[in-house]
Amino acid sequence: MDGSEAFRNAGDMEMLSLLLPHRDAHAGGAEFYTDGVQAGSASRIPNESSSLESILYALHAEERGRANLKALIDLSSATALPGRHTAQVVVSGNDEKALTLRRYSDLIDAPLWREVFMRLARDCGIECVETRLADTMGARALFADRADRNEGRKRFTLSARTLSPERSVSYLGIADILNREGAAPKLDLPQVWRRMVFSLLTGAEDRGEKWLFYRTDLGWRLAKTHGFSPASGAARMMTVDGRRPLASLDDAIRLAPYFAMTLADAKAGAQEMRRVLSFWEDRALELGADAAEAEMLAPGFEAY
Repeated sequence: MDGSEAFRNAGDMEMLSLLLPHRDAHAGGAEFYTDGVQAGSASRIPNESSSLESILYALHAEERGRANLKALIDLSSATALPGRHTAQVVVSGNDEKALTLRRYSDLIDAPLWREVFMRLARDCGIECVETRLADTMGARALFADRADRNEGRKRFTLSARTLSPERSVSYLGIADILNREGAAPKLDLPQVWRRMVFSLLTGAEDRGEKWLFYRTDLGWRLAKTHGFSPASGAARMMTVDGRRPLASLDDAIRLAPYFAMTLADAKAGAQEMRRVLSFWEDRALELGADAAEAEMLAPGFEAY
């Protein structure tokens, strides 16, 4: 994709967001070119075993406005896509892993809680990428398989936000994408329903950018979940149809036929998910979560 032509209406910051990440690690399997030259860092992608501490140092220095040139180069070589929680990558073994580190401005331990939510999601029957929680310099780091890679190879991947550019992303809108252009809607639609219910029952953040689809010869497939995390106060929660929020678990069950599920299957699935999530606090504390942080997140698990 030619960065000089494709985004004529983009501002300087938007263009930098596309052109600065590592050219081989860019999110979505995308490649960007300016004047025929591939854009982005050409440095070697950092290795977990030798570079994790320097990435953590560089991230915290950048957050405090004290990053020197070396720190900025370290961050650039590990960046897949900029943002508040910059998407970093490292090489672990033979594979690239998405990396989540805690920022000073985080109210909670983001790597730990993302791991808690991902473990709960797996137990709720949701297909998730593999994750691993580790410690470095007294802080936690979360490593996750990349949803936009297939056995190490780039896989063309777009978000629901990108596939729905003219309207707000909604759960029924995602179902519409799969029904119109999906390669296996009967397999993917029940996963959409489970993810919708999981967000309702846990207070997990849900935005169109978090829903990824990869392209096959027959159409779009829903990618595995790659980043459940607790919602912040400013989170934009998805709606059912672009207007109204999901009102209750009964509301979700009534919507089941839109997601290739019977009402009986939806009721059984909802009951099992509730059972799994009743132990959320025990699971979190076993992983080392702070009790005060658990208390802060409890309303999200208790609302429904």
